[in-house]
Amino acid sequence: MKIFPVCQVNHYFEKKEFFSRFLGITTAAFFFLTAEESRKYGTNEVGLPPLKRHREAVYDYYKLGFLPDGYAWQAIKRQDSSSSHLRLLYVVSDYLAQYHSTKDEKYLQAAVKVARASLGRMEEFKGALIFWYEPDTGLTLFPNRFYSALTQSKYLVLLGQLFTLTNDPLFLESSKKILQSLFIKQSDGGVLKPFHSGISIEEVPNEIPLYTLNGWLTAMINVNGYADGVNSERAKELFSKNLESVEKIIDLYDVEELANSRYHLSGFVFFKVKIFEWF
Repeated sequence: MKIFPVCQVNHYFEKKEFFSRFLGITTAAFFFLTAEESRKYGTNEVGLPPLKRHREAVYDYYKLGFLPDGYAWQAIKRQDSSSSHLRLLYVVSDYLAQYHSTKDEKYLQAAVKVARASLGRMEEFKGALIFWYEPDTGLTLFPNRFYSALTQSKYLVLLGQLFTLTNDPLFLESSKKILQSLFIKQSDGGVLKPFHSGISIEEVPNEIPLYTLNGWLTAMINVNGYADGVNSERAKELFSKNLESVEKIIDLYDVEELANSRYHLSGFVFFKVKIFEWF
Protein backbone atom coordinates (compact mmCIF):
# COMPACT_ATOMS: atom_id res chain seq x y z
CA MET A 1 0.00 0.00 0.00
CA LYS A 2 1.31 3.45 -0.88
CA ILE A 3 2.25 5.53 2.16
CA PHE A 4 1.73 9.29 1.91
CA PRO A 5 3.37 11.92 4.12
CA VAL A 6 1.03 13.11 6.88
CA CYS A 7 0.96 16.67 5.51
CA GLN A 8 -0.05 15.34 2.07
CA VAL A 9 -2.84 13.24 3.56
CA ASN A 10 -4.13 16.20 5.57
CA HIS A 11 -4.04 18.44 2.51
CA TYR A 12 -5.93 15.80 0.53
CA PHE A 13 -8.76 15.56 3.05
CA GLU A 14 -8.88 19.34 3.54
CA LYS A 15 -9.27 19.71 -0.22
CA LYS A 16 -12.08 17.13 -0.26
CA GLU A 17 -13.84 18.99 2.55
CA PHE A 18 -13.42 22.32 0.75
CA PHE A 19 -14.94 21.04 -2.48
CA SER A 20 -17.77 19.38 -0.58
CA ARG A 21 -18.69 22.65 1.19
CA PHE A 22 -18.14 24.84 -1.86
CA LEU A 23 -20.28 22.72 -4.19
CA GLY A 24 -22.85 21.77 -1.58
CA ILE A 25 -22.51 18.05 -2.22
CA THR A 26 -21.25 15.12 -0.20
CA THR A 27 -17.70 13.88 -0.55
CA ALA A 28 -18.98 10.57 -1.96
CA ALA A 29 -21.01 12.36 -4.63
CA PHE A 30 -18.00 14.44 -5.62
CA PHE A 31 -15.59 11.52 -6.00
CA PHE A 32 -17.92 8.69 -7.05
CA LEU A 33 -20.49 8.45 -9.80
CA THR A 34 -24.06 7.94 -8.64
CA ALA A 35 -25.75 4.64 -9.37
CA GLU A 36 -27.76 6.36 -12.10
CA GLU A 37 -24.67 7.95 -13.68
CA SER A 38 -22.82 4.64 -13.60
CA ARG A 39 -25.76 2.87 -15.24
CA LYS A 40 -24.48 3.79 -18.73
CA TYR A 41 -21.59 1.35 -18.18
CA GLY A 42 -23.93 -1.46 -17.13
CA THR A 43 -22.50 -1.83 -13.63
CA ASN A 44 -25.97 -2.20 -12.14
CA GLU A 45 -26.80 -5.01 -14.54
CA VAL A 46 -23.91 -7.18 -13.36
CA GLY A 47 -24.04 -6.34 -9.66
CA LEU A 48 -21.12 -3.91 -9.53
CA PRO A 49 -21.07 -0.64 -7.52
CA PRO A 50 -20.62 2.80 -9.20
CA LEU A 51 -17.19 3.75 -10.56
CA LYS A 52 -14.97 6.70 -9.64
CA ARG A 53 -15.92 10.04 -11.14
CA HIS A 54 -12.41 11.17 -12.11
CA ARG A 55 -12.08 8.29 -14.61
CA GLU A 56 -15.41 8.97 -16.32
CA ALA A 57 -13.85 10.54 -19.42
CA VAL A 58 -11.54 7.53 -19.82
CA TYR A 59 -14.40 5.06 -19.50
CA ASP A 60 -16.48 7.07 -21.96
CA TYR A 61 -13.62 7.08 -24.43
CA TYR A 62 -13.23 3.31 -24.16
CA LYS A 63 -17.02 2.75 -24.43
CA LEU A 64 -16.81 0.73 -21.23
CA GLY A 65 -19.27 -2.09 -20.66
CA PHE A 66 -19.43 -5.32 -18.67
CA LEU A 67 -20.25 -8.93 -19.43
CA PRO A 68 -22.40 -10.82 -16.89
CA ASP A 69 -19.36 -12.26 -15.08
CA GLY A 70 -17.87 -8.77 -14.56
CA TYR A 71 -15.46 -8.75 -17.51
CA ALA A 72 -14.87 -5.18 -18.69
CA TRP A 73 -15.07 -4.78 -22.44
CA GLN A 74 -15.85 -2.38 -25.28
CA ALA A 75 -19.62 -2.01 -25.23
CA ILE A 76 -19.76 -0.53 -28.71
CA LYS A 77 -19.02 -4.01 -30.08
CA ARG A 78 -21.77 -6.11 -28.52
CA GLN A 79 -20.98 -9.01 -30.82
CA ASP A 80 -17.35 -9.00 -29.75
CA SER A 81 -15.96 -9.52 -26.25
CA SER A 82 -12.53 -8.07 -27.07
CA SER A 83 -11.19 -5.61 -24.55
CA SER A 84 -8.31 -3.27 -23.99
CA HIS A 85 -6.24 -4.92 -21.29
CA LEU A 86 -5.57 -1.57 -19.65
CA ARG A 87 -9.30 -0.93 -19.32
CA LEU A 88 -9.56 -3.94 -17.04
CA LEU A 89 -6.70 -2.61 -14.97
CA TYR A 90 -8.38 0.77 -14.56
CA VAL A 91 -11.56 -0.83 -13.26
CA VAL A 92 -9.82 -3.13 -10.76
CA SER A 93 -7.48 -0.40 -9.50
CA ASP A 94 -10.36 2.07 -9.16
CA TYR A 95 -12.42 -0.36 -7.09
CA LEU A 96 -9.40 -1.08 -4.90
CA ALA A 97 -8.84 2.65 -4.42
CA GLN A 98 -12.49 3.05 -3.39
CA TYR A 99 -12.12 0.17 -0.96
CA HIS A 100 -9.04 1.74 0.66
CA SER A 101 -10.86 5.08 0.85
CA THR A 102 -14.17 3.84 2.24
CA LYS A 103 -13.35 0.43 3.79
CA ASP A 104 -16.61 -0.74 2.21
CA GLU A 105 -16.36 -4.45 1.35
CA LYS A 106 -18.53 -4.05 -1.75
CA TYR A 107 -15.67 -2.34 -3.56
CA LEU A 108 -13.21 -5.09 -2.67
CA GLN A 109 -15.69 -7.72 -3.86
CA ALA A 110 -16.18 -5.74 -7.07
CA ALA A 111 -12.41 -5.71 -7.68
CA VAL A 112 -12.32 -9.46 -7.01
CA LYS A 113 -15.16 -10.11 -9.46
CA VAL A 114 -13.60 -8.13 -12.30
CA ALA A 115 -10.15 -9.62 -11.63
CA ARG A 116 -11.50 -13.17 -11.65
CA ALA A 117 -13.27 -12.51 -14.94
CA SER A 118 -10.05 -11.08 -16.37
CA LEU A 119 -8.01 -14.11 -15.31
CA GLY A 120 -10.51 -16.31 -17.09
CA ARG A 121 -9.59 -14.60 -20.38
CA MET A 122 -5.83 -14.95 -20.03
CA GLU A 123 -4.06 -17.71 -21.94
CA GLU A 124 -1.55 -20.29 -20.76
CA PHE A 125 1.83 -20.03 -22.49
CA LYS A 126 4.95 -21.92 -21.45
CA GLY A 127 3.78 -22.14 -17.84
CA ALA A 128 2.72 -18.49 -17.75
CA LEU A 129 -0.54 -16.53 -17.93
CA ILE A 130 -0.68 -14.05 -20.80
CA PHE A 131 -2.81 -11.22 -22.11
CA TRP A 132 -1.97 -11.21 -25.81
CA TYR A 133 -2.06 -8.24 -28.12
CA GLU A 134 -3.43 -9.36 -31.50
CA PRO A 135 -2.72 -7.39 -34.70
CA ASP A 136 -6.38 -7.43 -35.85
CA THR A 137 -8.00 -6.05 -32.68
CA GLY A 138 -7.10 -2.40 -33.06
CA LEU A 139 -5.23 -2.44 -29.73
CA THR A 140 -1.79 -2.23 -31.32
CA LEU A 141 -0.08 -0.89 -34.43
CA PHE A 142 2.43 -3.74 -34.45
CA PRO A 143 1.79 -6.43 -37.09
CA ASN A 144 2.61 -9.44 -34.93
CA ARG A 145 1.08 -11.16 -31.93
CA PHE A 146 2.88 -10.29 -28.71
CA TYR A 147 2.46 -9.58 -25.03
CA SER A 148 3.82 -6.62 -23.09
CA ALA A 149 6.02 -6.67 -20.01
CA LEU A 150 4.35 -3.40 -18.98
CA THR A 151 0.79 -4.77 -19.11
CA GLN A 152 1.83 -8.05 -17.48
CA SER A 153 3.57 -6.19 -14.65
CA LYS A 154 0.50 -4.08 -13.97
CA TYR A 155 -1.61 -7.20 -13.53
CA LEU A 156 1.17 -8.68 -11.42
CA VAL A 157 1.10 -5.92 -8.82
CA LEU A 158 -2.72 -5.75 -8.74
CA LEU A 159 -3.04 -9.50 -8.15
CA GLY A 160 -0.44 -9.21 -5.40
CA GLN A 161 -2.59 -6.54 -3.74
CA LEU A 162 -5.71 -8.68 -4.08
CA PHE A 163 -3.95 -11.65 -2.49
CA THR A 164 -2.78 -9.49 0.41
CA LEU A 165 -6.32 -8.22 0.98
CA THR A 166 -8.24 -11.48 0.47
CA ASN A 167 -5.70 -14.24 1.15
CA ASP A 168 -7.25 -16.02 -1.84
CA PRO A 169 -4.65 -18.48 -3.24
CA LEU A 170 -6.05 -17.99 -6.75
CA PHE A 171 -4.53 -14.52 -6.89
CA LEU A 172 -1.14 -15.65 -5.55
CA GLU A 173 -0.85 -18.61 -7.91
CA SER A 174 -2.03 -16.53 -10.87
CA SER A 175 0.44 -13.78 -10.01
CA LYS A 176 3.27 -16.33 -10.00
CA LYS A 177 2.29 -17.40 -13.52
CA ILE A 178 2.21 -13.77 -14.65
CA LEU A 179 5.64 -13.28 -13.10
CA GLN A 180 6.80 -16.31 -15.08
CA SER A 181 5.81 -14.51 -18.30
CA LEU A 182 8.54 -11.95 -17.58
CA PHE A 183 11.17 -14.71 -17.58
CA ILE A 184 10.32 -16.09 -21.04
CA LYS A 185 13.01 -15.08 -23.50
CA GLN A 186 12.09 -12.96 -26.48
CA SER A 187 13.52 -15.65 -28.76
CA ASP A 188 10.90 -18.03 -27.32
CA GLY A 189 8.01 -15.61 -27.80
CA GLY A 190 8.41 -13.71 -24.55
CA VAL A 191 9.67 -10.33 -23.37
CA LEU A 192 13.00 -11.02 -21.66
CA LYS A 193 16.01 -9.82 -23.62
CA PRO A 194 19.61 -10.72 -22.70
CA PHE A 195 21.57 -7.52 -22.29
CA HIS A 196 25.35 -7.88 -22.24
CA SER A 197 25.83 -9.35 -18.76
CA GLY A 198 22.27 -8.44 -17.70
CA ILE A 199 18.67 -8.54 -18.93
CA SER A 200 15.79 -6.26 -19.85
CA ILE A 201 12.04 -6.84 -19.98
CA GLU A 202 10.55 -5.20 -23.05
CA GLU A 203 7.33 -3.19 -23.15
CA VAL A 204 6.98 -4.29 -26.77
CA PRO A 205 9.32 -7.12 -27.80
CA ASN A 206 11.02 -6.38 -31.09
CA GLU A 207 13.72 -8.01 -33.21
CA ILE A 208 15.77 -4.88 -32.68
CA PRO A 209 15.29 -4.03 -28.97
CA LEU A 210 13.55 -0.70 -28.38
CA TYR A 211 14.59 -0.24 -24.74
CA THR A 212 11.59 2.05 -24.16
CA LEU A 213 12.60 3.81 -20.96
CA ASN A 214 9.16 4.71 -19.57
CA GLY A 215 7.69 1.23 -20.08
CA TRP A 216 10.83 -0.50 -18.87
CA LEU A 217 11.09 1.53 -15.67
CA THR A 218 7.35 1.26 -14.92
CA ALA A 219 7.45 -2.51 -15.37
CA MET A 220 10.44 -2.66 -13.02
CA ILE A 221 8.65 -0.54 -10.41
CA ASN A 222 5.64 -2.86 -10.59
CA VAL A 223 7.83 -5.95 -10.23
CA ASN A 224 9.56 -4.41 -7.22
CA GLY A 225 6.22 -3.45 -5.66
CA TYR A 226 4.99 -7.00 -6.12
CA ALA A 227 8.22 -8.39 -4.65
CA ASP A 228 7.78 -6.28 -1.52
CA GLY A 229 4.06 -6.98 -1.26
CA VAL A 230 4.20 -10.78 -1.33
CA ASN A 231 7.89 -11.20 -0.40
CA SER A 232 8.87 -12.79 -3.71
CA GLU A 233 12.59 -13.50 -4.00
CA ARG A 234 12.20 -14.33 -7.67
CA ALA A 235 10.64 -10.94 -8.38
CA LYS A 236 13.36 -9.20 -6.35
CA GLU A 237 16.03 -10.92 -8.45
CA LEU A 238 14.29 -9.91 -11.69
CA PHE A 239 14.12 -6.30 -10.54
CA SER A 240 17.78 -6.24 -9.46
CA LYS A 241 19.06 -7.64 -12.76
CA ASN A 242 17.01 -5.14 -14.76
CA LEU A 243 18.25 -2.32 -12.55
CA GLU A 244 21.85 -3.30 -13.27
CA SER A 245 21.11 -3.07 -17.00
CA VAL A 246 19.43 0.32 -16.70
CA GLU A 247 22.40 1.70 -14.79
CA LYS A 248 24.73 0.70 -17.64
CA ILE A 249 22.87 2.58 -20.38
CA ILE A 250 20.89 5.33 -18.63
CA ASP A 251 23.29 7.99 -19.93
CA LEU A 252 22.36 7.07 -23.52
CA TYR A 253 18.88 8.51 -22.98
CA ASP A 254 20.19 11.99 -22.19
CA VAL A 255 19.78 14.70 -24.82
CA GLU A 256 21.61 17.50 -23.06
CA GLU A 257 21.37 20.00 -25.90
CA LEU A 258 17.56 19.85 -25.64
CA ALA A 259 17.42 19.41 -21.85
CA ASN A 260 15.38 16.31 -22.59
CA SER A 261 15.63 12.53 -22.81
CA ARG A 262 15.03 9.92 -25.49
CA TYR A 263 11.83 7.85 -25.33
CA HIS A 264 13.66 4.74 -26.52
CA LEU A 265 17.00 3.89 -28.05
CA SER A 266 15.91 2.47 -31.41
CA GLY A 267 12.87 2.25 -33.68
CA PHE A 268 11.28 4.31 -36.43
CA VAL A 269 11.73 8.04 -36.88
CA PHE A 270 9.70 10.62 -38.80
CA PHE A 271 11.40 12.67 -41.48
CA LYS A 272 10.38 14.87 -44.38
CA VAL A 273 11.82 14.67 -47.88
CA LYS A 274 11.73 17.74 -50.09
CA ILE A 275 12.15 17.17 -53.82
CA PHE A 276 13.19 20.06 -56.01
CA GLU A 277 12.84 20.10 -59.75
CA TRP A 278 15.61 21.77 -61.68
CA PHE A 279 14.86 23.14 -65.10
